[in-house]
Amino acid sequence: MENDRNAEDLVQIAMEKVIKAYLRNPERIQRKPTREQTEKVLYAYLARTIQNTRIDQVRKKQVIEHLKDDMPDQSSAGSKASAS
Repeated sequence: MENDRNAEDLVQIAMEKVIKAYLRNPERIQRKPTREQTEKVLYAYLARTIQNTRIDQVRKKQVIEHLKDDMPDQSSAGSKASAS
């Protein structure tokens, strides 16, 4: 169930990014001669945005985990300072 929520959140975030990008610069997502071609372009743009958003999420999580691993334990840091 958690994965379904994460997937829904990911798609929603990506859709927000696509809409914001389109509102800033409508030519960024070019219209094609037929509606079907335009939908294919939009689908591909959204799919790539979903991939990039997920990659960003994983990278941010790795950085946070790496920083937490490097943090000294607060209890041992406090006892070393008082022992000095």
